[in-house]
Amino acid sequence: MDELAIRSLIADHLGVSPSVVIDDAHFQQDLGADSLDLIELTMKLECEFGIDVSDDESEQCLTVGEALACVRLKCTFQAPAEIGIAS
Repeated sequence: MDELAIRSLIADHLGVSPSVVIDDAHFQQDLGADSLDLIELTMKLECEFGIDVSDDESEQCLTVGEALACVRLKCTFQAPAEIGIAS
């Protein structure tokens, strides 16, 4: 997982300087995100990293640091692809 890529994705999506996308930055209060921004951002992260983030998990990610932790956890514990065994 590339944290710099995630921070860049957040900055680009929200139209803010990468320098303000710090761990303690609150998406709505500090970065000006609205609820639609957060949904779209979650979808971009899911697509970029091949993960699934539930609505509940997404709603709990209020800061950049929490979002990074969520993606890190999802990437670390991503289940391996199932393989078929011929009989």
